[in-house]
Amino acid sequence: IYVSENPVVAKTDAGGKVQLPDLPAGSYEIHVWHPDLKKAPPKPTLLTLDETGTKAAEVSVTLRGVRRKQLPPVGEDY
Repeated sequence: IYVSENPVVAKTDAGGKVQLPDLPAGSYEIHVWHPDLKKAPPKPTLLTLDETGTKAAEVSVTLRGVRRKQLPPVGEDY
C-alpha cells in the first residue's frame, strides 16, 4: 500500500512508463518510489507542461535484487 497526499498518483506499466493525460499546463514535481529501491528515492524531477500538455521526462532508479523467500525442499511443510 502506498499513501500520498497528492491527488495525482500513478503506477507504471510493465515497460516502466506512465501517462497522466489530464494535467493542466503548469509545473510539476515528479517523485518516484519503489519498494526495492537500492538507496533513497531520487530527488524530484521538475516537469513543465505547456498548453499542448505533451512532455516526456525520464527518471532512472537502481533496484535491489528480488527478495524471495527460500522454499523448503520438496516434500517438507512450510
